[in-house]
Amino acid sequence: MSVIVIATDGSRIAREAEAFGLDLARARGEKALLVSVWAPLRGSFGVPLPEFLDPEFIDLEQEWAGKTLKAAATRADAAQVETETLVAKGRPVDEICRVARERSASMIVIGSEGWGPIMSLVLGSTTLGVLQGAPCPVVVVRETDRTEEE
Repeated sequence: MSVIVIATDGSRIAREAEAFGLDLARARGEKALLVSVWAPLRGSFGVPLPEFLDPEFIDLEQEWAGKTLKAAATRADAAQVETETLVAKGRPVDEICRVARERSASMIVIGSEGWGPIMSLVLGSTTLGVLQGAPCPVVVVRETDRTEEE
């Protein structure tokens, strides 16, 4: 069964991308692979800090990614889509593209923004990076003005 990689960071636009990706997976009879990436701490000029400096922060980042995926998997179950989750560590662009390549994804679904302004300054635009490095088609979901009731 082919897979659609859905990148999520739990932001509002990421949840819209999740919903869109789950709809696509259901319509195409594909499995969804929800991916959340946590990045190691960075110091000046994006230089990685040794993880032993603040292991509590590392634990919080990993925990955040796990909680993000657990919530996304609950939404996928409600949408009745076969889903798998994956927490990855590293630069989001690299990890999303790596996972898509390794799983021979039919496509990647990602929000138009989301990983945060600080991470975007340090790491660059995740969405743009995925568009440039993806091994498959990429669907970019833009934020809508819908409310929860709609």
